[in-house]
Amino acid sequence: MLDKENQSSQVPAAFFEKGLLKTSARKASSLSRRGMNFIAEKNISGLGEVRYRAEDGETVPVSYRKISLWYREAKEGEALSQYNLGVMYFKGVGVERDFATAASWFRKAADQGLANAQGFLGIMFEKGMGVAENFEESVNWYKKASEQGDKVAQFNFARMLYEGKGTQRAPEQALELFRESAKSGNLAAQNLLGMMYENGDGVERNFKDAIKWYRKAAKEGYVEAQFNMGDMFEQGKGIKRNLKKAAEWYGLAAEKGYEDAQYKMGVIRYAGHGVRKDPREALRWFCKAAENGHDRAQEFLGNFDGSEKSGPEDFFQKANYFFNSEDYEEAAQWYRLAAEKGHALSQTRLGLMSDFCIGIEEPDPVEAADWYRQATESGSSDGQYFLGLLLFLGDGVEQDFQAAYDQFYQAAEKGVSDARVFLGLLLERGKGVGRNLSQAAENFKMAAEQGNEFAQYHLARAFYHGKGTKRDFEAAFRWYRKSAESGNDVAQYNLGRMYFSGRGVERNYLKASEWFKKAAENGHDYAQYTLGKMYCSGEGMEQNYREGIYWIGKAAELDNSQAMNHLGVIYEKGQGTPIDYAMAVEWYTKAAEKGYPAAQNNLGMMYFVGKGVEKDYEEAAKWYRQADRSQKGEEDNPVEQLFGKNRKISGDPSEWFRKAAKTPLAQNFVGKLYESGSRVPQNYLESVYWYRKAAQRGHDEAQFNLGCMYFHGKGTSKDVDQALEWFYKSADQGNVKSQKMLGEIFETGESIPQDFSKSFDWYQKAAVRGDKHAQFQLGHMYFYGKGVDRNPSLASMWLRRSSEQSELLAIGALRKMSQAPKPKRK
Repeated sequence: MLDKENQSSQVPAAFFEKGLLKTSARKASSLSRRGMNFIAEKNISGLGEVRYRAEDGETVPVSYRKISLWYREAKEGEALSQYNLGVMYFKGVGVERDFATAASWFRKAADQGLANAQGFLGIMFEKGMGVAENFEESVNWYKKASEQGDKVAQFNFARMLYEGKGTQRAPEQALELFRESAKSGNLAAQNLLGMMYENGDGVERNFKDAIKWYRKAAKEGYVEAQFNMGDMFEQGKGIKRNLKKAAEWYGLAAEKGYEDAQYKMGVIRYAGHGVRKDPREALRWFCKAAENGHDRAQEFLGNFDGSEKSGPEDFFQKANYFFNSEDYEEAAQWYRLAAEKGHALSQTRLGLMSDFCIGIEEPDPVEAADWYRQATESGSSDGQYFLGLLLFLGDGVEQDFQAAYDQFYQAAEKGVSDARVFLGLLLERGKGVGRNLSQAAENFKMAAEQGNEFAQYHLARAFYHGKGTKRDFEAAFRWYRKSAESGNDVAQYNLGRMYFSGRGVERNYLKASEWFKKAAENGHDYAQYTLGKMYCSGEGMEQNYREGIYWIGKAAELDNSQAMNHLGVIYEKGQGTPIDYAMAVEWYTKAAEKGYPAAQNNLGMMYFVGKGVEKDYEEAAKWYRQADRSQKGEEDNPVEQLFGKNRKISGDPSEWFRKAAKTPLAQNFVGKLYESGSRVPQNYLESVYWYRKAAQRGHDEAQFNLGCMYFHGKGTSKDVDQALEWFYKSADQGNVKSQKMLGEIFETGESIPQDFSKSFDWYQKAAVRGDKHAQFQLGHMYFYGKGVDRNPSLASMWLRRSSEQSELLAIGALRKMSQAPKPKRK
């Protein structure tokens, strides 16, 4: 039996949540300038929907106009409006939660005798919320509100008297107040009355009256009362002992998550008291109670060794307990016991732990694939889905889109909505199956209508671009919104862009900033950068450099080159901050070294004029050249250079090419013609000849092409050293193809020693220049800790950048990362 006197202090949070906002008797006037100033002064950037209880009892949304009215009336001394503002700040609806400001407004209203405000002040003084904890003050305000008939305050005042908090303990006085609250339907008061009668506290002990009050609250679903009814039946207090009835009442409370009742159900099932003895069911209840923090249930589990004819489901339940306690090593042992007996959920969970590096030093996709296969054979649709993901990504298994499609199809038919999205992606790209955009869109729609935010995003994308369906910006907007409201950061960013551009919805910069902010808070670096720019420019919002620099800085921390360059501009020009040329140079350098052309140009200028650094024309020229290489568009047309307007060749073109191909651009083009056999007979020897001519003159694309010829032995003997030499020359000039190629060569160890560190460095150079495949590889290496310390956060960032360029593998990897199993914390 619990110590019910101590239990009485555990008042549910509901009794500290007063009523919703109430309406003022005055009519709302138009939104005044003063009201607008109030919103700006309190830095309210995009009020969410605020709701209040109107005079007719309906809960309705409140407008900016209403809030403005309340603020004006509160300033003029109207108590109800002061109370409304107090509730806004107390609950954080529409404004940043601020208990101190809430207490200030409540006191103004309470001093005018408003009972609701007095009751709130009692709560705040009792809990030390926005004011110093003071039980005496709490009692004083509860009493004032209680005397005006406030039922919640009446209960809280009685509770303070019963507990002796802030006043001398007076259970007899508390009893009368509890009785009044109980008669008005307060379930907590009914339960407390039952405890007082049971314990003879403030009243003569009377088990029958105790049961009467317990039963009233228990029938209405009050879990503590249901537990207490179970205890009365178990102990035979005031009623004939009935273990079956006890189990029924305990079971009702246990199903609602009451840990004491869950523990009792474990004991009852384990011992067979009043119910059929069932150690497996007992273990289930012990696990639930332990997860909710019940120490005796935790002690039982710690000593339980799988006896009493335990089966795989029992082992699985115990493994879940340890998993949720973050004791992964112990969890894995119990999952393994269950998995070895063919338990599909345990096999899947072991696969996930290997796949997502849970309880082990590094991910093991090979082990994961083995467990997923076993789970699939045991009939697990989740196992099929995750096995499909490994086949899709080529993690731990050979990449096989057709086999992935088969696994996804089977899982989708069993209701796994994510598997249906991947069917759509494969159909959209024609990977492992014939390309079919309309079927892809149909799969997205089926999963989207199941509430899958991943599918909702892809369906929105299909409508936005007209892929497999008629282009429809309004439909795209609706589905982006659904996905965004479920927390999809990319959808949030795209929704912000639609509000910003006015596509599919009326242009609204404030709404755009709200969605950019949601995505930014979820770590979306381009949303952070865009939001920062809006703050700095004051576009659609009040200009706020401090906020702007903060968000641009957050994006820069995530390696966003544009944000780094923008910070350089801010410090160079002193936009919202003192001019600091040294800081400008620092940020320009960071962005320039990542290959961002604007930053390279800006850095060159700083060296040229000597701002933030010593004047250095040579260094300036170096960065100007880098910027030029990064931005060059190869404006000369090699086709016109070689063929003129006729563009036809008759006879052997070799001599004619030698005369016509004067520039490296044209020479590289001729090399491509010979390599591909386009317009001329294919001839690798000639191709190498022309590539070499252009490469020796510093043409980075030709250097890459010549490197490929050496690497694959086309038109020349295979020579990896020569290939690497040309790749290095090209890559050092910023050629993304060469940088990516070097990343692949060092990653695979093809013809040279494998070196993940060098591979990472080269992929990074290509990734910052926007290559989507390099971005995917970089994210993959961050996730698996290949060549760099494992960093899931940076992995997610690079995978996001790649996925936003529609890199299929990045889309899959990013979604997979979001599905890592997490402990359920109570």
